Amino acid sequence: MNKHERKKINNRNMIATPPDPAIINSLRRTGYKWYEALLDTIDNSIDAIKDMIEKDPQYRGRIFIKAEAKEGKIESIIIGDNGTGIPADFLPQVLALGKSLKRKEQKKNPRLGVFGMGLKTAGMSLADNITVISRIVGEDVAYANWRPTVDGFSVESNTSADHTELFEKHISTGPGTLVIFEDMRSTIGGGQSDLPADRSSFYRTLKKRAGHAYRHILNPNSDSHVPFELMVGKTTVPIDWDPLVIKHPNTTILIGGSNGEFKKFKDPNGREYRIRMTWHRRTSGGDLSANRDKYDNVVGQYMPGTHYKQGVYWIRQGREIYCNPLWTPRQGISNIYAEVLFEDSGLEGESSPIQMNFGKTDVLLDPAVEAYLVDSVFDPQVKKCLADLKKASQKASNLDLEDICKKLSKDVLTPNTKGNNQSPRVQNLKKRLTSANSGASAIKKSSYRGQSLSLDGSTNVEYNIEVRGWPGEIPFCFEDGGTTYTLVLNQDHTFIKSAIMDTLDKGDSEGAAYLIQVCAAIAQGLHEGVESMDERNDTLGIIGYLLSIYDKDFGRVFESKEDTMAA
Repeated sequence: MNKHERKKINNRNMIATPPDPAIINSLRRTGYKWYEALLDTIDNSIDAIKDMIEKDPQYRGRIFIKAEAKEGKIESIIIGDNGTGIPADFLPQVLALGKSLKRKEQKKNPRLGVFGMGLKTAGMSLADNITVISRIVGEDVAYANWRPTVDGFSVESNTSADHTELFEKHISTGPGTLVIFEDMRSTIGGGQSDLPADRSSFYRTLKKRAGHAYRHILNPNSDSHVPFELMVGKTTVPIDWDPLVIKHPNTTILIGGSNGEFKKFKDPNGREYRIRMTWHRRTSGGDLSANRDKYDNVVGQYMPGTHYKQGVYWIRQGREIYCNPLWTPRQGISNIYAEVLFEDSGLEGESSPIQMNFGKTDVLLDPAVEAYLVDSVFDPQVKKCLADLKKASQKASNLDLEDICKKLSKDVLTPNTKGNNQSPRVQNLKKRLTSANSGASAIKKSSYRGQSLSLDGSTNVEYNIEVRGWPGEIPFCFEDGGTTYTLVLNQDHTFIKSAIMDTLDKGDSEGAAYLIQVCAAIAQGLHEGVESMDERNDTLGIIGYLLSIYDKDFGRVFESKEDTMAA
């Protein structure tokens, strides 16, 4: 027999190896937020309603989520739908890990759920008691209940009249499914759930999260639309959620159509992607939202970061899976967002260049696809926005800012960097910069791209200054491009206007150059010393706030002290 040929297995020698009950504790640590766990359960309800609509296009679905509380604390959560229901003979298996009725049809009829893990892992992260009551057309109500037991995976399935009564109270006499989570993890000693303690917070957060995650499915104008009503408590989730705020007058469409249409892209390997991208330009008044008064539909909602957020929302089957700042964010420009529609069957033997994890909380990108999307699709648009912003800033100023910055960089800043204090920190930085001249990979890149400063005055390392404008307290920032850096001055900040721009107006280029060099030292020092971009921006915001206070008040305070001393 060939050594690579598998031996025929004798079934009599097979030994069952069921999971140890302790795995339940591991499954509870899959990283679900409480709302992510509920969304994973709601996915199954949407799939069931899709099945009904395929049989009857006029069918209208309904999904509801209710929380029952006692003494101000949530004791149970009920999720119900009027979808196809679950066959009675399969219902006990619905709580078995990896079991799914949808997997066989996934290739022909893609669905939100496919791994057969969502209800189980999501439920276990929320509660110690999971009940499923369901009915399909023409059958009686069926019941299954899971609780921690000695073996950890036993399911009770004795249906009673009480279960039928409970089902019909919430669903009616037709088909559907009722999922009930009880013995919530947040109310059990040692529980790890982050579930809100009160119903109002629970409903408010879930309404926003569901409206955001299912925005394409709920929107009648979307290709992914499924006609159903989604109720959270007594409130219907809005159907026009849009973190790209495409219809807002301050939004510029970068990719796609003015009515929200997606544009097709094809990478060098022939794989297609549907993408749309926008730039929402905030006003100084903090115009964060298209419809804040309606329901807090905030531009860039849930995108990670606190300053100058930019990034991609990843959408599968109309449902958002994840969002992240894919390209390197640029300081001084904010609210640039894209949506990418992708396909991922999740089936064994099939691979997608963009894959979701089974909890639908992250995506894994093929490195070649990521490089294509960043370099060929998104980065050119971000650079165009920066160029437009720079033109607008220059036009708004009477000064020829570009010429001034070039002259200060060449004639003042670069020569004056020679002979700086040779502290261990500066010496280390010089070594890194010297190494960078022979290989940019030696420098640790930050979240910024741009141009840089040589501490030894070398002409091999370029230092540039840019002037942009943005609202907020951050007066300047530092962008790292490897062998080149850029100091970006915020011309809208009070300190930059009065201390630098006004100084230039008065013809004092040396004074302005000195102040710019101080800004460069502070910005680069924070860049080198603080790894987190958000922490750097927070610190720069504090510095900017203090500079504004000193600029407005310090002179008068000093004068008042002199007057007091003279008196």
